[in-house]
Amino acid sequence: MAPQQFLLIIFARRHFAAAIFVLVALVGTAVTLLMPRQYTATTALVVDVKVDPIAGALMPTVGTPMYMNTQTEIIQSERTAIGVVRNLKLDQNAKLVADWREDTKGKVPFENYYAGLLIKGLVVSPSRGSNIISLSFSGRDPQFVTAVTNAFAQSYIDLTIDLRVDPARQYAAWFDERQKTLRANLEKAQAKLSAYQREKGIIVSTERVDQETERLSALMTQLATAQGEKADSVSRQKISGSELSPDVLQNPIVQSLKAELARAETKLSEISSNVGQNHPIRIQLERQIAGLKDQVSMEMRRISGGAATASRGTELKEASLRGLIERQKQHVLELRAQRDEIEVM
Repeated sequence: MAPQQFLLIIFARRHFAAAIFVLVALVGTAVTLLMPRQYTATTALVVDVKVDPIAGALMPTVGTPMYMNTQTEIIQSERTAIGVVRNLKLDQNAKLVADWREDTKGKVPFENYYAGLLIKGLVVSPSRGSNIISLSFSGRDPQFVTAVTNAFAQSYIDLTIDLRVDPARQYAAWFDERQKTLRANLEKAQAKLSAYQREKGIIVSTERVDQETERLSALMTQLATAQGEKADSVSRQKISGSELSPDVLQNPIVQSLKAELARAETKLSEISSNVGQNHPIRIQLERQIAGLKDQVSMEMRRISGGAATASRGTELKEASLRGLIERQKQHVLELRAQRDEIEVM
């Protein structure tokens, strides 16, 4: 059929076509007027795409389509819808409670039942090329529709905050528990340390250990000095009986007796050529010389005895210092052991 023929047919039946058009329009208008009104509330959410300052390295996909789809699923989740039911306090509506009991016989939780119904009327549309998500909800009551839409937006915000904060709360709870345990262990260790110190009657500190160590060093220095004095006294004792002994040479009494003896021997030598052996002066000089020699010998023996006494004194001093050093060593070692044990505690 040619287009011209088709137009001619329609023109020939134009009155019938116009009647059908008017009838359809009237029916559509009547249906529209008779049907209950539907209201749709819409709101928009801006998804925060700023990088978390703490977990920034772990959020490289924020703002991508995958991330936006995830947020859409969160908005349409049952947990978000349950938050809407709680925020709107639907459980305080007697009619809704009665409808729930009639439909479910109490087998389905109230919040889950109405959460499922609210999700069916929710439409979530993420915008392409932006981080805006549109929420729309339709219903017969304009106030209820608006309240539900706003409640979905608020519930999503609250849920997002909870998803970010809950891990921190869990970590905080874990650290608090660990802190309590460690604090209890610390208190037990401190009590054990205090009991140990009371039992031993000691207060060991680094300062005290250093003082005792310095005292040990001082005793060892004194021992070295005493050993030097002992070596000197032993050497002097060995040669104290001879005339070349330093003690003898430095003794004024011995030197005075030797000088007097030398004068007497000189005088005896001078008169020996003029008088005989039985001359009274010669006999007196010989007795004087013998007496002086005896005095020199006695003084040298006295000096030798003094050297021996000094040598024995240095030996006793050395032995005493050795004993003190050994006891001080044991004392220092005990203090160090106690300090180490206290540090471990």
